[in-house]
Amino acid sequence: MQPHTPRHADRSSGPKTAPRCQGRRCPAIRAPLSRFFGPSLMLSLLLSASGAHAYRGSGAVRFDAHVNLGYADSLGVGARVDIPVATRGLLRTANDELALSPGVTLLFAQDGDIGIWFPVVLQWNFYVDRDWSLFPELGLALAAERNLTVRPTLSMGGRYHFASLTAFLFRVNWPLGLQLGVTF
Repeated sequence: MQPHTPRHADRSSGPKTAPRCQGRRCPAIRAPLSRFFGPSLMLSLLLSASGAHAYRGSGAVRFDAHVNLGYADSLGVGARVDIPVATRGLLRTANDELALSPGVTLLFAQDGDIGIWFPVVLQWNFYVDRDWSLFPELGLALAAERNLTVRPTLSMGGRYHFASLTAFLFRVNWPLGLQLGVTF
């Protein structure tokens, strides 16, 4: 029977060199993400508790803060503003809403490159029940990476409304990747 060794204990006998990043435990990325995401979550909880926002789907402007898990070994942070254009939606028989959603996403690639994306999309929200809404998005993004380009963007996502004014957000976006965040 071997003695218990804590997970953080070094089991190698070789030279101790600190790797640049160890997957999810990369302090160079984790610290900026927590500084961005923590205050955003606190602000959303305060807004939901204070009742400062209208009920979802009522035409109120929504904000979201999200982390981005990119397809090409990149991590990032971003924010969006959802501005309702058609609060009653396009379909008579559905509880839907059309919104314009501009935003910004800052991406940190594993090779050290930094990219800034400015998406502007049309978002069609479907409120399927009290707790869930789903949406497709279609638009364009100005991408400032090694050079400046305009790219099409396509997304599918949803929100789980855990409070009347606040929701968890998930979005699968091409070409940016998986986005997880909070809408308030």
